[in-house]
Amino acid sequence: QDEVSGKTYLRRDFVKSLLPSFLCNNDSSGGDGKGLRIQIQFGHEIKFDDLIKEHEEKHGKLWKYRGKEPTSESNNTAIQQENWVSSREERILYSKIVKRIEMHLEVLTKEVCR
Repeated sequence: QDEVSGKTYLRRDFVKSLLPSFLCNNDSSGGDGKGLRIQIQFGHEIKFDDLIKEHEEKHGKLWKYRGKEPTSESNNTAIQQENWVSSREERILYSKIVKRIEMHLEVLTKEVCR
């Protein structure tokens, strides 16, 4: 508890302290020091391949970020920023993807709340 404000705060490593030592990055636990990687999945995998394929057949390949690309005099900031502005067609695709996610979340919510 904070002496000045009176608020109670959780320790920075609170969750880690609840786990068995073999799950943590603790060399003294006899593990390899890498800890355990845990993946939690709810529901089923949601695929968008059909939506992307349909979009690309009509409008061409989607622009993809490729990390740091070499800069040149002709490759100014305005041209780089233009790539980040979504076209109307791309926004329609994103809307379809979001609707599919919402649909799956609704189904998942109904299953959980039964």
